[in-house]
Amino acid sequence: MKKTKIVKEILVKRLEPYGFEYNTYVHGRWELERTLENGVKQYIAVCKSPHISNEVRLEMNTSVEFRCIYMDRITNDPKYSQQYISYSSDEDFIRILELFVDFIFEHGLRELEKTSTPSSLILPDEQMYLNIFNNNAELAENFIINRKLAERYSLEDAYELVKQIVVEKDEREYDQEAKQLLVECTAFFCNKIISTYGGN
Repeated sequence: MKKTKIVKEILVKRLEPYGFEYNTYVHGRWELERTLENGVKQYIAVCKSPHISNEVRLEMNTSVEFRCIYMDRITNDPKYSQQYISYSSDEDFIRILELFVDFIFEHGLRELEKTSTPSSLILPDEQMYLNIFNNNAELAENFIINRKLAERYSLEDAYELVKQIVVEKDEREYDQEAKQLLVECTAFFCNKIISTYGGN
């Protein structure tokens, strides 16, 4: 049986009465979504491991705070102690989804509510996250070119520059131009950290 069909049969059916709808499957992530009266979106997703094809985990987050909620970080209950869980058959996959459903009703919905209050702080929106994820290298290069930065620019110099830009933008209207500059300097800073410590 196709995994998407199983997700819809187990997870979606159980959560539809609570306003969640199946959203999409992309990049190994089956996602459900609901929108609260205050406009905040809540997400529940079953995600494949990027390293092992037959392992999945439960992820939950909101449009206010994109930090994910994971089972093993919320409770000490031994049955929720694994982050990624492996399966070798449809029966295993169904069993894992049923475990996820149990966790969602025991802990997950309550944890989502804690991160569903709109903030007065300037926070990245969903499109900004996607832009950084999909166009990281290009954004970093644009930042270097537009700021006329040298390759020898140190991590400490980068930090001071990014900090200055963020402070400047917090004091101005948070318009589209400001958002674009913030995602560019974020991509630049992240790439600088990775290259400084030998990553690629």
